[in-house]
Amino acid sequence: MKNLLKADGERTEPVITKDELRNSFTKILTNLYFVKQQLKGYLPLLLSKATFKPLKLQIREIIININADLLRLDFIFKVLNIDPATLNSTIRDSINLESQVTRNLKDLNLTETDMSILYHILIVETISSSSFKLLFKQAILLGNKEIYNWVHEILKESIATKKKINELVKAYFEQ
Repeated sequence: MKNLLKADGERTEPVITKDELRNSFTKILTNLYFVKQQLKGYLPLLLSKATFKPLKLQIREIIININADLLRLDFIFKVLNIDPATLNSTIRDSINLESQVTRNLKDLNLTETDMSILYHILIVETISSSSFKLLFKQAILLGNKEIYNWVHEILKESIATKKKINELVKAYFEQ
């Protein structure tokens, strides 16, 4: 086996075993799963607070997409023979997006509320699409076509949603 360590102990090339890849994939997948579950729980609140009609329509579409994403993620967990309810998530245990958003929406006028919602969704979708890009690369390395296809579908949807939110931000300022 080739020595991949420099004299100072740093690796000269990235090395990851199949088990490390699967563990990393599972951790990222689990965190994204719990973020999607949190979003599903509080998007109706954002929908009720939004006043800009295109934003309300986009939130409705995101709710539909999240339900589809959660089904896809459930299928991936089944392929991996993992019950997500048994997994620990750093996201689930440390971040409560709903309380953060609720706190941020207090005492705002209608315009500020819409802008806060737009930016919040944009940030979440940016993180989501970036995370699913990494997950997609890992899915390729895992070599399971079924997992690869499910992650690819979620990634395409996430990128499309992020693009629509960017367009909404632009449209909001042009109204």
